Amino acid sequence: MKQAPTLPKTYANFRPKHPEIWRHITAHQTSAAAVFLDIGCGPGIEADAWAQVAPRSMQYYGLDIAFDAIAHASESNRAKPNCCFVQASSYALPIAAASVDQVCFFLSLHQIASTELALGEGLRVMKPRGRMAILLLELSDSIRAVEYDCFPGLVEIEAEKSGRLGARELVAHLNRFGVRSTVTRHKYWDQWVDARLIEACKERYFSSLGRLNEFQFDQGMQNLISLVSKSTTTEVRRIECTLVEVAA
Repeated sequence: MKQAPTLPKTYANFRPKHPEIWRHITAHQTSAAAVFLDIGCGPGIEADAWAQVAPRSMQYYGLDIAFDAIAHASESNRAKPNCCFVQASSYALPIAAASVDQVCFFLSLHQIASTELALGEGLRVMKPRGRMAILLLELSDSIRAVEYDCFPGLVEIEAEKSGRLGARELVAHLNRFGVRSTVTRHKYWDQWVDARLIEACKERYFSSLGRLNEFQFDQGMQNLISLVSKSTTTEVRRIECTLVEVAA
């Protein structure tokens, strides 16, 4: 039997799914054949969560620019006939205008260099009565603080891509497109700083670690291992997510 690529495997096991958010989003869809587009779907984690709550008559399309992520997503979700995955750029979606009922960016928009271009494409393919949902990490409270402490090179990489993208900045972007949005904040999960984080980082599919050079990565791993080994108790970081929604 063909196996999925191993690159995203640890990350896929490391990151929680969000069926409760999909349940909330799906409840707003009036069409039994609603089309969902997940931009920056990664290794297909959210497709599995979506399938838990969405009727089989609805359709999910996952899009990501990373070949390995799409290969993993396609293989791990092949038993779901209403889930399809495409490798493409968020700047040029291979989708007709006004054809998608629900556009989603789940923990992906802050990884895209041009927020404006990605949002513009998302709004282009959204139906006149469609909806958009954007899930953001609250970076100041997230596990990323640990990443920055251990891997200082990430600070420059993140700033080079998009800098901080919080709810306030995102709402300002959406206002420039002339659309209104609503913001809700929730604590969706806790993250433990322990050996599981080390294993996730080793796969280099966690955040932007894959862009560090070998020396920066090796030094960061030593910092991380030292941090975990010195902890007498498991440290828990509260990770909060902000959900920003647009209704056309």
